[in-house]
Amino acid sequence: MLNRIKPLLCGLLTFFWLAACGAEPNKPSSKITPFTTPTVEQTESPIITFVYLEGTVSITYPAEWIEERYKNPSHLDMVEKDNHMDICYISAAGLALNDQIYADVQISDEEFEELNNRIALETIRVTSILAVATDEVDSNDGMQELNEIFTVCELLAQADGYDYYFFYNDEYDLQNLPEPEKDVFRQLTDKLTVLRDGIEILPRTATNPDIKNIDTQTLDGEQFYTNYFSNSPLIMVIIWSTTSQESLDLLSSLSKLAEQLPENVAMLGVVTDVSNVSEAKNAEILVENAELYCPMLINNNTLLPLTQKAAAFPTLIFIDRNGIQIGDVAVPSSTSVNDLLLLVNDYIGLMSFG
Repeated sequence: MLNRIKPLLCGLLTFFWLAACGAEPNKPSSKITPFTTPTVEQTESPIITFVYLEGTVSITYPAEWIEERYKNPSHLDMVEKDNHMDICYISAAGLALNDQIYADVQISDEEFEELNNRIALETIRVTSILAVATDEVDSNDGMQELNEIFTVCELLAQADGYDYYFFYNDEYDLQNLPEPEKDVFRQLTDKLTVLRDGIEILPRTATNPDIKNIDTQTLDGEQFYTNYFSNSPLIMVIIWSTTSQESLDLLSSLSKLAEQLPENVAMLGVVTDVSNVSEAKNAEILVENAELYCPMLINNNTLLPLTQKAAAFPTLIFIDRNGIQIGDVAVPSSTSVNDLLLLVNDYIGLMSFG
């Protein structure tokens, strides 16, 4: 089922290219200070972090968005691209069509395309966040595309040679939504300014995370002790989210991978959307179902040196027992055990000879 998600999203984004009015960027109405690191104490909402070019964008969602996402996780969808992220709303009818696609494994390519087109009509692109080099704003294809789709473009911040923009519409075409869903959608979009103001532009962390300062618990509430790192020459850190299907696909492979890993390689997970023990139950169940036995850490600001490196979910970061990062971060393109083992062996080679 999930192997078809990416083609579906690509189809949706192609559809959205047909949207209308352009808009010139506006200066922000209030000062947004770049490079201010949010802490867990500042908000009860999860912090979603992903890398944009030379910087990192961290979004703290308003409570209404979080409530709606957990009420029906598929209604709000995040689509990450190389230098921007979109938030889309899929109607109940669209979700039903999506279920129809995967209910019949014998569906033809023509039927699959037809259903995708119908789902696109049931999907609304709510907002987009773009990072673009300051000297390329006028010529950047992404900037031009988003200005054709959205009526409002606001400059969030400028930092390290990059501009960060927030796009949305003054009014959305809701003709395909039933009345109850229109009310839900309007309640969400009424909070777009709250969403915008919850965006922080964070600095890239040092190449090597300071693992000695990590102070957190595992999902079962046990204190995590950093001497765990000293037990293995190479540690594979898995940065993942319970709402990312790619993360869940990876979890199902990691238990088999663990059986084939060399004894000197350990695994450690960070669950980005779990910020305290009371939120951990769902993640615990997912880990147990995957039969995965390695520490899974609750996310907090002491883990930012690791989580800020995540380019998508899941991201793999390889470090040695002293916290020295080995090679670049990896976003696995395949979750097959053989491919993952080859990836690990590549990092072992970097450690031995790099």
